[in-house]
Amino acid sequence: MDALVHELSITETGRSPTNADGKLTWKVDVELDGHHVHRNLILVDPHTEAEHDQCRQYLNQLLAKEQAIDIKISHAKKHQRQQSAAKHTEKKHQLQAEADNISSAIDKYRDHLFQQLHIPTSRLVKPSLRIDVREHSTKQTLPGTRTVHFLHWEQLEASELWGASSTAEVVVRRIVDQLCQLSGSSDESLEPAIQRIRSWPPRDHRKPSLNVLLVVARDLSEYRSIPNHGRSSPATSMQDTDPSLAQLAILRVGEMLQLWKRAHRIKLTIVRPGTFEALGQHLREISETYGKGYYSIIHFDVHGRVFKEHNR
Repeated sequence: MDALVHELSITETGRSPTNADGKLTWKVDVELDGHHVHRNLILVDPHTEAEHDQCRQYLNQLLAKEQAIDIKISHAKKHQRQQSAAKHTEKKHQLQAEADNISSAIDKYRDHLFQQLHIPTSRLVKPSLRIDVREHSTKQTLPGTRTVHFLHWEQLEASELWGASSTAEVVVRRIVDQLCQLSGSSDESLEPAIQRIRSWPPRDHRKPSLNVLLVVARDLSEYRSIPNHGRSSPATSMQDTDPSLAQLAILRVGEMLQLWKRAHRIKLTIVRPGTFEALGQHLREISETYGKGYYSIIHFDVHGRVFKEHNR
């Protein structure tokens, strides 16, 4: 047991029927530092399917809406600029109201998920907390099954949830125990999770591929790398993560698949440069070449900031 890190384990033990509100439910065991806190605790999805769709649609469409508004104004004729600007202001107010509603819904989701776990925060005295979430699946688990990983566990990393404790850093890890079979587990009831991920059909008699797109966007102009340590050392008081970490982890998975003679391979593509424009262009080119659904995973390894520029 790490002297500086609490370990919170949330393990799915089964799935239950939807409740009266049409929300998904799961059964989980909860342990803190190796001691049971709850057994077969019923967890209810804080959102209905409609609420999930509302948040998803908003996040997917927001950028396109903003771009459409800006383009419309920039091409307005001179005598129409004042009227267009007024419409733009009205639209911005509408978008702000939508953003406030979605932000409130996300906050409520986070709080409800946290409250259901009934975590004894008074026992958290170490500076860090690691939350491991494990799903439960067998060979009968169909692709697309909503395991406990369907929940947005990363919401628990919000520091304000843990204000009453001494814990300052919270990290969520999603664990798929089926991967242990890849290295020779004797439990035949476990199905390797990779079989539940849709792969791209093989070409030229090669293995089917799990296509991964990596988007890296970091400003490392003030940093110097320390060889063989897998991290970066700051030249100033700032600190950031080595931008190659995600890439190395994905390549390592590909090496393991090859070593264990699995039926799939990893095909990694990195967007250069790591901008929205380059990402959009790359996805358009891929869609034109292969059609939709080419990538199984798109991973964003970015740090960013929100700022105003030209009244935007």
